[in-house]
Amino acid sequence: KAKIYTYGTLVSNGAMVGIPIVSSLFGAEGVVLGNVYLIPQRFFIYTAADSLFNRNYKRSFSNTLKSIFINPVMIGMLLGLCSSLFSFEFPNIILSTTQTIGNCMSPVSLILVGSILSDVNIKEKFDFSILFTSFIRLIVMPISVFAITSLLHFDFNVCWIATLLAG
Repeated sequence: KAKIYTYGTLVSNGAMVGIPIVSSLFGAEGVVLGNVYLIPQRFFIYTAADSLFNRNYKRSFSNTLKSIFINPVMIGMLLGLCSSLFSFEFPNIILSTTQTIGNCMSPVSLILVGSILSDVNIKEKFDFSILFTSFIRLIVMPISVFAITSLLHFDFNVCWIATLLAG
């Protein structure tokens, strides 16, 4: 349980749930800013998962680098960066397919989570650690991000986008 709570605290659901919210509130500029904010998390999401959940994971510099750079998210980001830097355009069928799949990810993941939760007896599974982890992830971390970005005098949109994605 401790590993799950640790991972849940370290890694937000900002990409799946937060980006669609940011998109509806701040438009395309908000999506770009939100994705820039999520880059550090995307670097370490697989490293944290490997070190917490993979029993065969051996902590070493090379394994950490492999976890950071050789994962689906980073490969996708690298392809997008190369496409932008070298003015390379993927064929329209690839772009439209990935766009369609991407548009479905948030609703499908929420339906999946909802269907899983419908079979869970909340009274049986609920304990204080869930409440504490949720409090840290949904209240303390966003307030901390808001305070830091405000103290650093970040742009209004950047401040609110980072706060939304932190929660």
